Amino acid sequence: MEEKQNSVDLIKDNEVADMLKINKRAVRYILEKDETFPRPIIISPRIRRWDRQEVVDWVYNREKVRRDNQKIFNN
Repeated sequence: MEEKQNSVDLIKDNEVADMLKINKRAVRYILEKDETFPRPIIISPRIRRWDRQEVVDWVYNREKVRRDNQKIFNN
């Protein structure tokens, strides 16, 4: 039986910023202010990486909340 390996696509803060179309400072701000924003994986004191799928899921959930709120206010 083949064992499935879990692979995590880790990305740097500048890649998170590129995905969100914001700068790195804004990533740090969101990280401080939004408890739902994915937390980085601390590789070492100077190296942080994010799980790409967690960031994608966060964006999807934010978009879903926005759409749901629009439905509420448009009814």
